[in-house]
Amino acid sequence: MVRPRVVSDEEILTAARAGFLAHGPALSTAVIAESLGVSQATLFKRFGSKERLMVAALTPRPEGPDWAAVTAPLDDRPLVDQLTERGLLVLRFFDQMMPCVAMLHAHSPELVHELMARPDAPPVRALAAVRGLFDAALAQGRVAPCDTEAVAMVWLGALRQRAFWSANLPGAALRADGEEYVRTLNLLLWRGLRPEGAP
Repeated sequence: MVRPRVVSDEEILTAARAGFLAHGPALSTAVIAESLGVSQATLFKRFGSKERLMVAALTPRPEGPDWAAVTAPLDDRPLVDQLTERGLLVLRFFDQMMPCVAMLHAHSPELVHELMARPDAPPVRALAAVRGLFDAALAQGRVAPCDTEAVAMVWLGALRQRAFWSANLPGAALRADGEEYVRTLNLLLWRGLRPEGAP
């Protein structure tokens, strides 16, 4: 007797994410199951319904970018260099998640609003994490007195907007690659955040 194939939840989510992004929310779970070599019953046993599978596959992952690396204590290197390294991690995350959130929104705008309104929603956690990074820079005297929440929102918003343009306007010729964009963003911020007397 042939034993049924065992697949992990992550394999299912990866296949579902790829399928929904390629074919849209109308994609049948039968197609996803077939691509994995399992039955539809396996998908429903693990996730309960097609919508719950779609939400699990397309919702920004709780681990997000490597938040431990993004919010790690600042070292002695120039702040712009450290923000550029961390900004690239966030930009890559946004590049991956922007199409997923757009697909969820196409399926159900109400569902996206519900998911994003939770106190533990990825944008809420991201803002708190990045605000903490700028709070630390302020406490160390590495930036001038400022509203760190506003700075964190500007920084995250500019990174998200770059990912939005890349995902939704592929014909738009963006002059800078991702790394150059992030560094330019941080240099612009530094002009406003630089403490008096800093180089």
